[in-house]
Amino acid sequence: MSNSHLRFSLKNESFAVPVDHVLKILEFDSITPVPKAPPFFKGVLNWQGSLLPVIDLNLKLDFKETVITKESCILVLEIKIGSEKTNIGCIVDEVRSVIPIEADQIVSSPSIGEKYSSDLILGMYPIDDQFIVLLDFTAIFETDESVLISRSTFNEPDELTIT
Repeated sequence: MSNSHLRFSLKNESFAVPVDHVLKILEFDSITPVPKAPPFFKGVLNWQGSLLPVIDLNLKLDFKETVITKESCILVLEIKIGSEKTNIGCIVDEVRSVIPIEADQIVSSPSIGEKYSSDLILGMYPIDDQFIVLLDFTAIFETDESVLISRSTFNEPDELTIT
């Protein structure tokens, strides 16, 4: 595993994901909504000929909904949910940079109350008098709602019947 991480922001906080999980960074584009989806699930978009589920990472982490700006983008991540790998698009406020993060410099996340759920945090990396939060994307997406979204729910039916 590489020590390179993609640094991005949500609500003026810094987060990171290993670059090994990042397939693409997309400019924000129109997303097709899906009826009766959970609030964090914004819909789907066509990515490389397949339907890509797109979530608002701010909402998924219990922050306020992302306000789309020119810096907003969609991170296409490959994550493992259960025994299968899946691609999910995550709307983030801004992508900042790729940075090296050495494992021996990561500090475990302290009990920090309600602002962050520590079971979703792999650790924290000190940089420039602040911390970058290293998110556990497997834990974030292992919830029942996320598993349903990641499954082949969006595959075209073998047969379409119109009544």
